[in-house]
Amino acid sequence: MPPNLARTANSPNSAARSSWLIAGATILAAGFFLSGLGNEPFADEYAYITQAYFVDLLADGKINDPAWLEFPAYDLPPLPKYLIGLSLHAAGIPLPGREAAYAWYRDINRKFGSPETLIVARIPSALLGAFGCLAIYGLGCLALDRRAGLLAFLLLMVNPLYGLHARRAMSDVPCEAFILASLVCGLWAWLVVLRGRWWSVSAWSCYGLAGVFAGLALLCKFNGLLAVMVISAWASLGLLLRERGALPKAALVVGAGVVASLSFSVFVGLNPFMLAHAGENPNAEALMVDRMSTWERFRFQMRHRTDTSEGQQKLFPHNALVSPIEKFKVVATQGFGRFGLFGKRGWSSAEKSSEQRYEWNQDWGAAIWGPLVICGFVALLIHGNRQFQIRELPTSWTIAAWAIVTFGVVTVYIPMAWDRYLMPIQSVSCLMVAMLLSLVWDQLRRIRRPKTELEVSEV
Repeated sequence: MPPNLARTANSPNSAARSSWLIAGATILAAGFFLSGLGNEPFADEYAYITQAYFVDLLADGKINDPAWLEFPAYDLPPLPKYLIGLSLHAAGIPLPGREAAYAWYRDINRKFGSPETLIVARIPSALLGAFGCLAIYGLGCLALDRRAGLLAFLLLMVNPLYGLHARRAMSDVPCEAFILASLVCGLWAWLVVLRGRWWSVSAWSCYGLAGVFAGLALLCKFNGLLAVMVISAWASLGLLLRERGALPKAALVVGAGVVASLSFSVFVGLNPFMLAHAGENPNAEALMVDRMSTWERFRFQMRHRTDTSEGQQKLFPHNALVSPIEKFKVVATQGFGRFGLFGKRGWSSAEKSSEQRYEWNQDWGAAIWGPLVICGFVALLIHGNRQFQIRELPTSWTIAAWAIVTFGVVTVYIPMAWDRYLMPIQSVSCLMVAMLLSLVWDQLRRIRRPKTELEVSEV
């Protein structure tokens, strides 16, 4: 067992109580996200709902169906469509067909099915929202202690942006939940390997699971690459630690490679667009894709997302972010403000609040949440240095590294001042603040403890 979990498990009874507590909290989070599924106005969700028919093609083994080479197959990621399709099937609701998908592209404000269709389609996001909270609890336990894990769980659950997208039939929260799950497994493996058990079955099993979860995140959004990037950053951090041995350090590099390889394999294996062939009498679009190799199809999808973002910048110039200064200001103001912990609850895209780039009424929370997150980052650096000096594994530095990678990638690549682009910074911000509060609590207890002992001796 990694040392941070062992330190928090004082007895079998306490471990059992904690297990029941977190199980109850996860059920509570699921109920919290499931509540009000019918209250949020629809956004772009019908794009995913109308493409749920892809799950039937996959289930029936029709991996060379011409539909896999058409525009809907590569315009939107496949896993959310599979999950929505399964949810609709479970509720006995017929899936829209190919014609509905193209009809949505002609009119993006068009609705399909009954109101119950939208509610049922949102259920997978709500359940994965609770799964993401559970995953960040695990990260808090591994990085510091159970108290930090539980605080991070609660902070993420009540985060307005996370809660908003946990009630939408889209890809953002599923992607974030799978990224967090991948990082839990990756951090567990990092701890086990650097404790000297680089040959451990549990370590390599965790690297395998981290790769699978990263692949599932990638099937939701290309943001899933963040999981691979962070685990690679952790491997680099491990290489810098003294007195850890050459074999464990080599295992970290190999483990990061396993995560990257498995994530791509999962992405290809569950996305027939990557391997499908056009068959007889293909149209021009299918023929173009058919000539591409697997790697070329991956790059084609990446370019398509880039071209889509550039098109959005032209269509919505008031939201477009074209300079590094603009991107930094939006991340710092909106990311900590309207979409941070103190942002408005129940915010809806119907309110058009994104049209106001900076507005005190929406972004005042940045004045509180921003400094807390920064203090959390500094506290992790200091605590990680203390761990390093006493030859403990600097788990606090792993979370700081996650923050550096995530904030860096978001700030560099964010194309629009839209809420979903600021989703990746919310989880790591919640964990840093949770760890800050836990460390402050421990420090206050240390300050009070000598006074209590003095009082006892005097008596």
